[in-house]
Amino acid sequence: MEIPISLLAGVERFFAAMKIFQNTQRFDWKSTIKLNLVMMRIVGLWPRGESYRFDFYTVYALLSVNVFITGQVIFHTVDVFMVGRDLKNIIGALYMSLTETLLMVKLFSFIKNSRKLKELMRTLDCDAFQPKSAEQTRLVEPELHFWKRVHRAFALLVGNTVFLFISLPILSRSTKQHRLPVEAWYPFDTTKSPFYELTYFYQFLSILFRGLSSVSMDTFIAALNTYIGAQCTILCDDLKNLRDSPDVSFNRKLVECIKHHKLIVRFAFATHFRRRFDFQFSVLLEIVTSSITASSWDSSFPPRLP
Repeated sequence: MEIPISLLAGVERFFAAMKIFQNTQRFDWKSTIKLNLVMMRIVGLWPRGESYRFDFYTVYALLSVNVFITGQVIFHTVDVFMVGRDLKNIIGALYMSLTETLLMVKLFSFIKNSRKLKELMRTLDCDAFQPKSAEQTRLVEPELHFWKRVHRAFALLVGNTVFLFISLPILSRSTKQHRLPVEAWYPFDTTKSPFYELTYFYQFLSILFRGLSSVSMDTFIAALNTYIGAQCTILCDDLKNLRDSPDVSFNRKLVECIKHHKLIVRFAFATHFRRRFDFQFSVLLEIVTSSITASSWDSSFPPRLP
């Protein structure tokens, strides 16, 4: 039985149309970090528009950052200097205080550069950053899947830490002694009800928001670096296939590769927050030296060197 020529022509046109449709489908880079964007929005770090404006979400972000994160850092720092402790306990309390202060600085730096981060995400949707074929999409997928695994592992570790902090007084059965998850100074007596319950709930939200902000900010910067690597992969594939074709000449392809490379370099420079990372390095160095010093001391004074 012979197939009519008109039917064969229709099938060919159908598959040609499907091929064109697949080639014109845009790759959604944001889908990889969708969960991360939700976490940042919960904390108050990702407004819907280009930047913060006078609306309900901005008020929510102010409460989240200033009350539940910055406020707890202040209360804990005051507790370090107001409550009498020996030198070893003071160093341990300073360790937590410095890490919380570092998180607070990262938060304000992230909020300050929110407009730039929004522009970077819009840049990913430009035509130059789109994969040119299904093969290029397959090339970048392993890098994006690796970031997802890192994000899940980091979120799992931070989630366990948050759970242990919050549940420690309950697991140790010290709630009868009105013990809080984190030692801090408050301008009221936390051993009386309902101040103890309200303070416990406040610390629960504070620890939860700090965990979410820590995971979302650090992995978001890692995602931007992953995008840079994915763009380099696409550029390398374009250079491998740099030859004349019936549709596009060699010179035009070369010019497009050069423009793509310039965009990648601009994108990479825009993702660097040098001052924030310099400050982070200096604080971490201080924490490490303090921890080494504390570990070499016993309960007596002067310090005992190893």
